[in-house]
Amino acid sequence: MSGTDAAAAVSLPTSVLATVKLVHVFGGIYIWEFVTSLDFEVEVYMRKRPWRWSLLVYIAARVLALGAIITEFFGFDYPSAFNCSAWYRATLVFSFAAIMLSSLMILLRGVAVWGRSIYVVVFSSSVWLGNVAVAIWTMSLGEAVWFPALGTCAITGAEKLRVGILVDLFADVILLTIMLAGVMNKRNGTGLWRVLYIQGLSWFLIAVCSKVPPIVMGFLNIDVGWNLMFNTPHLIIIVIVATRVYRELFVYITPTAAQRSRLPRPPQFQNAEAAMQITVQKTVEFDVELAPQSSSRHDYGNLSEQVISRGEQEAKDMYFAL
Repeated sequence: MSGTDAAAAVSLPTSVLATVKLVHVFGGIYIWEFVTSLDFEVEVYMRKRPWRWSLLVYIAARVLALGAIITEFFGFDYPSAFNCSAWYRATLVFSFAAIMLSSLMILLRGVAVWGRSIYVVVFSSSVWLGNVAVAIWTMSLGEAVWFPALGTCAITGAEKLRVGILVDLFADVILLTIMLAGVMNKRNGTGLWRVLYIQGLSWFLIAVCSKVPPIVMGFLNIDVGWNLMFNTPHLIIIVIVATRVYRELFVYITPTAAQRSRLPRPPQFQNAEAAMQITVQKTVEFDVELAPQSSSRHDYGNLSEQVISRGEQEAKDMYFAL
């Protein structure tokens, strides 16, 4: 064993044990998030909400992140020796695939906001595909060996992952900037566009803050434990934010029948005479003929199903253009 390896072995127990504990904490947070938000997917499967092909990206990102957490739990908790190299590769595949799909959700929203502009589609797709290529290359780096002192796998060369995360940071910043620019350029003052702006700005800030710690630790290269410490938190934060933003916007745009039923009901007249009095009064003052009471209720019922402005309807149509 070289001097560097010996030094790493000495520092391994403290830093790696802290990393393992952090993995379990954030893994538990993600499992809780996954379970508590399953009702949305159930509503989609039961056709209470419309199906969009972008839901495949949403579901795949959630499942792959869950696969990464389960794989990490197995590797850190299984008491006997096993193929650490295969375990490490599987962990990287699940993790990077979930992160790339989270970036894809940014791309899809940006393209939709810009009305599927060919320039935005080509440029955003090029950025995302470049990010995917670097992620695939990053997954070939690093190794994992069984470490008897800890009874778990020890990962070597983890600092090499910093390149993939750094490129992912740049790619996400570019895609989020495109999305935010589209929101600012086409804002129309409706509730939906305010939601898009707040979500986009929050997404931008959280994405940057979650990616900086693993990049900094990778470049500092203190030891393997510190190099890996913030990788799992980064994965969990990115996936939770991306899926929550997607889910909340989807729920905002596509209320279920139960949610629509909570809208205020049309005013009820005490009797037919009161209704006739109101009709006569309006006819005299404005010289118009009002529709019968039953028609008025019918029209109100139709409006209560989905009361939105023209600008908001256009925004919704544009978002679901994909």
